[in-house]
Amino acid sequence: MQIKRKTLERLLIYSSLIFPISVLFNITSREILFVSLLLLGASFILQLKERYLPRVLINLLGIVFILLFFLTVNLSNFLENALNTLLLLLSLKFLEEKKLRDYFQIYLLEFLILCGASFYYAGISFFVILLFAFVFFCYALFIHLYLEEGEVSEITRRELKGIFLTFGALLISSLILSSVFFAGLPRLQVPLFNLRVEKEKARTGFTDMIRLGAFSEIQENSAPVLRVVFEGELKPDPKKLYFRVIAFDHFDGRIWKRTLEEEASQNLPKYPVKRAIIYLLSEMEGYLPVPEGTISIRAPFLFRKQEDGIFKSEEALNYPVRYEALYSEKEVTSLEEVNLEKYLQVPEVSPKIKELSERLKGRNHRETLKNIVSYFVKEGFTYTLVKLPLGERPLEKFLFETKRGNCEYFAGATALLLRLNGIPSRVIGGYKGAISNPRGNYYLVEERFAHSWVEAFLEGRWISLDPSPGFSFESLSRKEGPLEKLKLYYDLINHYYTRLILDYDYGKQKRFYRTIKEKLSLKERIPLPQNWNFKLSFREKIILLVFLGFLFGLALGIKNLRILFEPREKRLLRKFLKELEKRGFVKEKNEGLFEFAEKIENRALKEVALKFARIYSKYYYRDIPFDKRALEELSQCLKELRNLN
Repeated sequence: MQIKRKTLERLLIYSSLIFPISVLFNITSREILFVSLLLLGASFILQLKERYLPRVLINLLGIVFILLFFLTVNLSNFLENALNTLLLLLSLKFLEEKKLRDYFQIYLLEFLILCGASFYYAGISFFVILLFAFVFFCYALFIHLYLEEGEVSEITRRELKGIFLTFGALLISSLILSSVFFAGLPRLQVPLFNLRVEKEKARTGFTDMIRLGAFSEIQENSAPVLRVVFEGELKPDPKKLYFRVIAFDHFDGRIWKRTLEEEASQNLPKYPVKRAIIYLLSEMEGYLPVPEGTISIRAPFLFRKQEDGIFKSEEALNYPVRYEALYSEKEVTSLEEVNLEKYLQVPEVSPKIKELSERLKGRNHRETLKNIVSYFVKEGFTYTLVKLPLGERPLEKFLFETKRGNCEYFAGATALLLRLNGIPSRVIGGYKGAISNPRGNYYLVEERFAHSWVEAFLEGRWISLDPSPGFSFESLSRKEGPLEKLKLYYDLINHYYTRLILDYDYGKQKRFYRTIKEKLSLKERIPLPQNWNFKLSFREKIILLVFLGFLFGLALGIKNLRILFEPREKRLLRKFLKELEKRGFVKEKNEGLFEFAEKIENRALKEVALKFARIYSKYYYRDIPFDKRALEELSQCLKELRNLN
């Protein structure tokens, strides 16, 4: 069997597009992706007819794309704009007649895209894609060079087999050498080039301020946030774990804010402390989650501990990052110089709230605290993520009308009632609960475990209290099944991959060298079995190739599978919000549909938006499947919106 040179070259370059497009699918904008696919489709048709655009025109278009990049780029979108520009330049290269240098330039652009995308991906999936891409690029470049230098017009199956075996030996040798370099070269505790790149698509819901009801959207996300390894034989109960991220000290009636910036010392107490190793996977505005009771941390980057026990990095970090938390299960006595006045600040509140605070006041602060916490249980308050009280006075609606809300409402109301009774308090944002993975001896915290609770200053110390009734780890947990077990195995692979990169330091290098030396000094060798045989039959080779192909396809599609099978109602919602965005109305990340619709000033647009929100919420928040009628009504709302001027 013989393959024509042009056919093989086209097969190689168009197959290579799998790598950049798969990693950019969730990063680049849909408009840029559409333009790129349009150019690539046009290039494929033109190449079948052996027609090409003039090189001068390609160069001019390339200059235009580069100029647009410099005109629109800023520090917050530098990397995303750079990746968009590289994708457009790559698409242009397919439209011209190609020589050997053009093939090299195509693979170089694709490799640069993969390098840029590495800032957005830290899991084993991207590493697998990168590994396959590296092998593919090496083979492709070798074949192109072989065809050019040998002036080959057709290549046989035997030649391809020889190329595969010969270059494969060189490639395996280089990978072994790379492993030696990884094990032997000096280790840096921080990246050599630490660029400040914003990962907008990987942000969590924690910022310096939080609006009431914001956690309801965060708790619908199951993305992994951190993994933690607790040292010692006794492991904590995953259901009772609390991880502090941020503390809010100022309340204006609707939003809790963080104003504290004072630093505190990290002196360890005299009593014993425990150690937890934390692998933080995503950006949190520089805040570093720690187990409740953490007194100090150790990290290979600059950070500061603030007066309220919150830890924050002082430099840009490339995630994932590793640090250690030293914590104690004992209550820590507060320092005398702590200024408690800031924790007594209250906004202008209604007479009804003041009357409630006076009614709950006890004979002492401890009794007052007990009365406030038990008030929510006695009055039948319920925990929910839907139909939250919004508007100008959400806290008042929560306390006297709806009596239903999520954790921010309970924590915010508790802190306010404590302050009205003279008890210093603050709202804590963090995570409650974790998933124990006994095979890896670690705990996994997901975004859906986001929670808020209260810390009150009582009898010379800060004590924690969680006033949210009905909130528990079980309420957020999913039923165990084959799919959940598979996810845990996948996360276990990610965990070991992260530890391989972050935990390998100079100390482990020395142990590695010592082990190698001991192994090489053994006088006796272990004999191999007599029937040791590495040969595979043709059938076994086919099965092995099919299995490897399945793993490769799984790695490529795992991040895009959700997009491909996205329900129709989600697509309609995305299109509806996009139409409103074109008219200047942008939905904030933590903003509900009704809250977003209420702020639209245009009366006609507002009516359509509220109609869409009512239909969508009727099914979505009641967990009712969207039927044909509901989807048609949503589609009609979208048409009405598009017809409005």
